[in-house]
Amino acid sequence: MDMVNKNYVFIDHRKEKIIAGYVGTRLEEIHYIPHDHRLYNIYFGRIQKYIPNIDAYFVELDQDKIGFLKNPVIHRKVGDEIFVQIIKIQEGDKRDRCIDNIFLKKNEYLFYPLGNYYKKNKKDISLEKIPKDIQYYFDELWEKLKKEKNFLPIPRLVLPSRMEIYDLLQRKSSVIITNDKEIKKQLNNIVKDREIELIKDYKYEYDKNISKDLLKCKMKRIDLASGAEIIWEKTHAMTVIDINSKQSQKDTLEINREALEEILWLLKLRDTKGIIICDMINMTDDERQSLEETIYHSTEDPKVQYHGMSNLGLMEFTRS
Repeated sequence: MDMVNKNYVFIDHRKEKIIAGYVGTRLEEIHYIPHDHRLYNIYFGRIQKYIPNIDAYFVELDQDKIGFLKNPVIHRKVGDEIFVQIIKIQEGDKRDRCIDNIFLKKNEYLFYPLGNYYKKNKKDISLEKIPKDIQYYFDELWEKLKKEKNFLPIPRLVLPSRMEIYDLLQRKSSVIITNDKEIKKQLNNIVKDREIELIKDYKYEYDKNISKDLLKCKMKRIDLASGAEIIWEKTHAMTVIDINSKQSQKDTLEINREALEEILWLLKLRDTKGIIICDMINMTDDERQSLEETIYHSTEDPKVQYHGMSNLGLMEFTRS
């Protein structure tokens, strides 16, 4: 498949994890998702046992999974089939906490089909204020989920959460590619406006469109188009980034602006967390102010916070 000049989402299924990303003009986003990433998964399960003194059920979620459902919205009897959703992952022998008032998510909107109501940013919102395309998405997805009752086996997982993947699906892309039949089947249920292509031998690290970007995620020295370079050092306490003009003929502000945009992109790609210190090339006060304006216009990553510039001219960031 020729993916040159195409915006696309890739979902690379491996034995131990899923790697999913979005490719625009370059690799814009990548996530490494472990297979036990089960928070907010939706199951079509079966009531195994009722505990009346605490009003709770044990629910079969899958062949080897049992969930704990306390204070259900609707009471049922042992053997009944039920949609449940994991809301808290438990460690050890404890059972994952579940709810029967399941919700579906798209962007900042939530739909609770059991009560037929919506929320936006955790606040109730009327149907009239829900965009039509969001309503259509929820209605169609819920109809497909209800049809899952007619298929075996029961109990089983019917809608994996994998919120990172769903968020990627909101990006503007012309095609979605995956190497996994089951993922393609799940995507067919929720994506109607794009081609979904199964490429069995797809491996993201061999994708020629993003190989250079992946390499930059591991490099300590990153060359810039201007001829300058970024030096990236990770310590136990923080990440320290230095800008070296080398033999670049461009002016200081232009080099710093180019470097800053590259740094903000790489922070997200590398999933760098904690304290980040950037030692920029010396600037005048006006140049500093101009560069800080670049930060506010270029930072699309909500996890990044800019804390200002120190007296030594070091730009201070944190990333959660």
